[in-house]
Amino acid sequence: MRRPHADPTGTDTSPNLTLKPKITPAMLGSIIRSVSFLVFLLIFAVGFTLTLGKDKTAVWILLALAVFIIILAINLFFTFMTLKRTEYIFFDDRIEYYEGFLTRIKKIVPLYKITDVGMRKGWFIDAIFNTGTIDLNTAGSFGSAILIRYVENPDNVFTYIQDLLRAYRKKHPST
Repeated sequence: MRRPHADPTGTDTSPNLTLKPKITPAMLGSIIRSVSFLVFLLIFAVGFTLTLGKDKTAVWILLALAVFIIILAINLFFTFMTLKRTEYIFFDDRIEYYEGFLTRIKKIVPLYKITDVGMRKGWFIDAIFNTGTIDLNTAGSFGSAILIRYVENPDNVFTYIQDLLRAYRKKHPST
């Protein structure tokens, strides 16, 4: 069920746009990153068994694979649950951001605080799934105020945010 969104002045408004991250590329990215961990585990297992003798090599390799599968399953579960509960909600005067599985994070960024909008698209996963990351920076913040990750059609979202900021600044020239 959608909860009503209230702005800081207490009046309810309807969102202009709600975005959720695309889960498939995020999960694929987690799997690819985990494979490097598997390679490390296998190298460690083989190196460890060379010091003990060759009769235990298969046991250590199976143990390394079991550890990898358990860690991968936990990582994918938490990634999936976090992304499932992530949403970015755009209003005429602010952007609201919700994220988290075990701990819920809520950020409200007024449009007048946004100083810079950037976009990143990776060459592999983002190209395959037409996703990207939008960076929203605010004055005085270290890094991005909001990272809109794994968003579909990032070029369109980037243009939408720039248009939203232009419209807000035109309507409120003193901010």
